[in-house]
Amino acid sequence: MNVSHSRLSLAAVGLTLAALVSACEPESADFVAGSVPELVIRATDNDYPETAETVAGLTEVTIDNQGTELHQVALLQLTDGKSFDDFTAYAATAKETDPLPSWAVPAGGPAVAAPGQKASTFVPLEAGTYAMVCNIPDAKGVPRVQKGMIKPLAVTDSEAASAAAPSADVAIKQLDFAFQVPAKVSAGEHVIAVSNTGKQPHEAVLLKLDEGATAADVAAAFAPGASGPPPALPLGGVVAIPAGASQSFPADLTAGRYALLCFLPDPASAQPHVALGMMTEFDVE
Repeated sequence: MNVSHSRLSLAAVGLTLAALVSACEPESADFVAGSVPELVIRATDNDYPETAETVAGLTEVTIDNQGTELHQVALLQLTDGKSFDDFTAYAATAKETDPLPSWAVPAGGPAVAAPGQKASTFVPLEAGTYAMVCNIPDAKGVPRVQKGMIKPLAVTDSEAASAAAPSADVAIKQLDFAFQVPAKVSAGEHVIAVSNTGKQPHEAVLLKLDEGATAADVAAAFAPGASGPPPALPLGGVVAIPAGASQSFPADLTAGRYALLCFLPDPASAQPHVALGMMTEFDVE
């Protein structure tokens, strides 16, 4: 079913990435710390332990990974009057290659956090019911959502004006099937805006490459049957957003070579977008 990374095992990254750069507040003239409300989702292995609820508006959704493996918070907005029980009933019988039902709309969220780390994404939440899922597979390739890592998020109406989005200083465009990114980015704190200009949902998984490694090396390490961790350090990003949508995330980048990849499956071919060329590299100096 289309709530997984189509057999690509991000769990193979390895669980000793204590050096992961956690999400930081960006240094922007238009961003005041605390001006955007934050919703912190605690993650343990195979669970989001606490009940999650918040009010509508721009929200900094943060995953606090207290487990021993990589986790994310992928949000799906449930529309057409569908409930969380409707989604869990679908998920219980859906196959990995099945498309999401039209009433389960990808709504972004933080792409990945290593054990003991946090990652954030600024998400414009509308009132309603959402499903929170972790699509990252375990070491055997089983997506966490199939092991029970799925919980509802209740978003209620608010009379307060929504917070303004922090000003982004790095812009990334998603296409079918490519990224457009700056050739170079300065080291330091940033707000990275991700806009989907394609026709399919896309994600942006950010990684810092090991010296001498390439995005293609990372993609190869995630291919079915591959063994060993990829030559890169995952640094968050944005989970699937639909065509025409945009979200941003804060990141504190150190000098080096970085890669962006999209692991979502293509409905026509069932191939992950990365296999169709949706990966790129850029430098941070």
